[in-house]
Amino acid sequence: QLLLLGSRDQQLVACDGKTLTAWNINLSYPEASLHSLFGKIWYENYPDHEYVWETNGHESFEPKFSLVPLLCGTIKATLYSMLFAIPISIFGAIYVSQFMTSEWKSRIKPVIEMMASLPSVVLGFIAGLILAPVIESGVMIFLTSFFTVPITLLVCAFLWQFWSPGLRSRLSFWRFPVVLFIALPIGILLGLLMAQPVEFFLFNGDLFAWLHGRGGSGWGGLAFALFPLSAMVSALLIGRFINPWIRIRSMGWGHIKTASTALLLLFIGLVLAGVISTAAAMFLDALRFETRGSIFGTYVQRNTMVVAIGMSFAIIPIIFTLADDALSSVPDHLRSGSLSAGATPWQTTVRVIIPAATGGIFSAVMIGLGRAVGETMIVLMAAGNTPIMDWNIFSGFQTLSAAIATELPETTQGSTHYRILFLAAVLLFGLTFFINTIAEVVRQRFRRRAHEL
Repeated sequence: QLLLLGSRDQQLVACDGKTLTAWNINLSYPEASLHSLFGKIWYENYPDHEYVWETNGHESFEPKFSLVPLLCGTIKATLYSMLFAIPISIFGAIYVSQFMTSEWKSRIKPVIEMMASLPSVVLGFIAGLILAPVIESGVMIFLTSFFTVPITLLVCAFLWQFWSPGLRSRLSFWRFPVVLFIALPIGILLGLLMAQPVEFFLFNGDLFAWLHGRGGSGWGGLAFALFPLSAMVSALLIGRFINPWIRIRSMGWGHIKTASTALLLLFIGLVLAGVISTAAAMFLDALRFETRGSIFGTYVQRNTMVVAIGMSFAIIPIIFTLADDALSSVPDHLRSGSLSAGATPWQTTVRVIIPAATGGIFSAVMIGLGRAVGETMIVLMAAGNTPIMDWNIFSGFQTLSAAIATELPETTQGSTHYRILFLAAVLLFGLTFFINTIAEVVRQRFRRRAHEL
C-alpha cells in the first residue's frame, strides 16, 4: 500500500497494489482566519499569545498574519501627527483670518497652500535622513522648545499690549515680523538654554538613560506629559475665578496697568500649571504609575516623533486652508454686530466667529485626519517600518499603507499573504471612507445651524 501527496499538497494519491485512486484537495487558505487576523495566537517559541505580523515565514517557522500591529501603527501615526498638526494649523488659521493685516495675509496664505504640493517622498526623505539624526543629537532641545516657543509667543503678545492703542494700530504691519524674527528665535534660544536644567531636574541628568529605565523615578516624565493639560486647567481656573474679579475692579484702568495685570496673570498661570503637573506627577508616581513602557520608552532614531513632525508638513496646509476659508466665510454682520456692541476682536473671534465656523473647522480636521491615515511614503521612510505594538513616541511602527507598499510587489499572486494585503487595503479604504463621511455629515449639520444665524 502506498499513500502520496501530489504537487503543492493539492492532490492525494493512494495505491493498494491493484487500484490507483486520486483525490483533489482544496486546502483554501488555512493560515488566514478571523481569529488569526484579529486575535492573539500562541506561536511556536513565543512565551504567550501575541499579535504578530511576520510574513517572511519558512519551513521552520510559519508566517504570522495578525493585522492588529498594522492597525495599531496606523492609529499611532495618525494620533501623534494630529497632535502636532491641529494646534498649529487651527491657531494659525485663526491668526491669519482674524488678526493678520491684508498685506501679510496675501503673502503668507499662498506660501502655506504651496506646502501641500510638496511630494510625500521628499518630506519622508527629509524626515528620515536629515531630521531624524538632528533630533537624536538634540532631542532634549526639541522637547523643551515645544513649550518655550508657545510661551514666548504668549509673552510677546502680552508685551505688545503695553503700546498705546493708536501706536498698536500704526505698527500692526510689523506685528507678524516681530513674531517671526524676534519671538520665535527667542523661544528656540530659551529651549536651548532650558534643555540641560530640565533634563537634570526631571530625568536625572540623562534622558536616554531615563528612557531605558536606568535613571531615577518616573515622576519627571509624568510632569512633562501632564504640563499641557495642567496649563489648560490653570487657564480655566483663572478665567473662572480671577478674571471676573479683575474685570470688576479694572474699570478706569489705563492700558499700562491692564497690560501689566494680564502679564502677571500669565506668569501666575504658568507657575500654577507647573505646580499642578508636578503634584499630579508625584501622586501618580506614588501609585506606581509609570510612563516608561507606555508613552515613553527606548529611543530609536526613526521614531514616531520624527514621523509626526514630517507628516505635519503634509497635514497642516490642508487643515489651515479649509479652516481659514471657514473662518473668513462667516457673515460680516455677525462680526460687525459684536464689535459694535463693545466686544474686543479677541472676544469676537472666540465667542462669535469660531462658533459660527465650527462645522468648517471640524471638516478641516477630519479631512486632515483622513490624509494622515492614508499616508505612505513619510511613514515608510521615517518610521523604521517595524510592526510593534506600543504607544512610545520614541519608537517606530508599521502602518497598513506601508505594509501594502513594501510587501505587495514581492508577494506571490494569489497567495494568502497577497489576499491579506488586499484585505488591509480594504480596511484602509473603509477607515478613510468612514472618517470622510462623518466629516461631511457634521459639516452639513453645522452649516444648517450657521444659516439660521
